[in-house]
Amino acid sequence: MAALYGSLKGARGMATRIGRDTMRCHVRGWDLGVAVEAFHDQNGDHFDLYITRGSNNPSNVTRIGSVYNGEFIPCVEQK
Repeated sequence: MAALYGSLKGARGMATRIGRDTMRCHVRGWDLGVAVEAFHDQNGDHFDLYITRGSNNPSNVTRIGSVYNGEFIPCVEQK
């Protein structure tokens, strides 16, 4: 049974996907994007949020925080 469910609506209509324990999504323009990684385990659902450099540089990723137990937990940048 699927623990995670995702949907996306674009020019070609609605698309949906299911995931058992993990799911990833990356929505982007040429220079900027956002990514979400979803996890499901015995403690519930957990989402990590990222800013990306879009299609131009998709491997350049900065984690901005997490959503866990209904709360946003910002990522503390290390200098």
